[in-house]
Amino acid sequence: MPGEYRKFLDEEVRKRELAFEALRVAEQKYHSIFENSVEGIFQTSPEGAYLNVNPALARIYGYDSPGELMQSVRNIGHQLYVSPTRRKEFVELMEEHDTVTDFESEIYRKDGTKRWILENVRAVRKGGGLQYYEGSVQDITERKRAQEQRREAMQALLNSQRLLASELTEAAQYVRSLLPAPSAEPRADWRYHPSSQLGGDAFGYQWIDEDHFAVYLLDVSGHGIGAALLSISLMNMIRAQTLPNTDFHDPSAVLSALNKTFPFDRQNSKFFTIWYGVFNPKERELTYATGGHHGAAFIGEKNGVRLANLRTSGPLVGVLPGAQFVNQSYVVEGPGKLYVFSDGAFEITRPDGTMLDFNDFASLLFSLPPSPGNLDAILLRLKELRGSAEFEDDLSIIEIVFE
Repeated sequence: MPGEYRKFLDEEVRKRELAFEALRVAEQKYHSIFENSVEGIFQTSPEGAYLNVNPALARIYGYDSPGELMQSVRNIGHQLYVSPTRRKEFVELMEEHDTVTDFESEIYRKDGTKRWILENVRAVRKGGGLQYYEGSVQDITERKRAQEQRREAMQALLNSQRLLASELTEAAQYVRSLLPAPSAEPRADWRYHPSSQLGGDAFGYQWIDEDHFAVYLLDVSGHGIGAALLSISLMNMIRAQTLPNTDFHDPSAVLSALNKTFPFDRQNSKFFTIWYGVFNPKERELTYATGGHHGAAFIGEKNGVRLANLRTSGPLVGVLPGAQFVNQSYVVEGPGKLYVFSDGAFEITRPDGTMLDFNDFASLLFSLPPSPGNLDAILLRLKELRGSAEFEDDLSIIEIVFE
């Protein structure tokens, strides 16, 4: 059967030719990948000498050719890595896992400059014995620099935040230092609960002469440093009575002078509301005016317990040039308590989403026992209604007890 045998041999030869061609194509592809890869590719001996490298690895390390790199770097551990222990760490990981992934190291280039690389390497074994390591290298220097810049920027931000927090704490302490001490005659006290470290509320009370006791509370729009700075300026000016040509016995005159001195367009678009009153103990008369502010609440006894809402129709302060403010008077006939407060005391959202209003807060005040010193009880009840120890807005309240 010579014909059939011949046919068999021809088929075998064709199969071998096809196999050799496939191998040649595969070798060409591997060689192309090896030569043209943008990543460095290498094989090294277990002792730390390069056996084979591609052009990309030579470029990463600053050498003109793979041959120059292999000839120059004979000991990777001593010549390449900046950290003298890095090669040892690499070998220990390879011995334990046979692979190393995302292995970041700082290395020296040919010219002595430093770069960061990332290696992915596997161990090649034969018959159980380690033959060599092979893997790839990426230059991640720019990524590391970007990470370091982000880290430095974050650290700078944290330092700035710490400094700002410290300054805010110091400013908040200063604001509290300006608030009045409790008074014995008439009995006066307050509670101040800003929604942030610095709020826009400010208040005070003082004898402006031996026959007149003034009390005021103002609320600057917004929160934070801007609102606090304006509230401090207002509080200092009222406390020191430094408004020019102003009679501080006359609430409407005080509000008119403030409206003229602190116009909206010269205060970074900030305005404020204010309640200002003057009590004459000899006449038992409380004269007051409001600028955009809700009323103060007086709870006293006359023909039974009653509650009065002390408010006038004055506009927001600083918004309308030449705005008019008016006085009203209230005769304190017998013992009672005056509560002057910011809107943060009643504009409180309950857990169910509903909000308190002025009447709700007035009812709370009305329900308190007649004894003085109800401020802590008021705050506790408001926190219960809020369902939280924190409030949405600055909360300030003054309690004046009239005997």
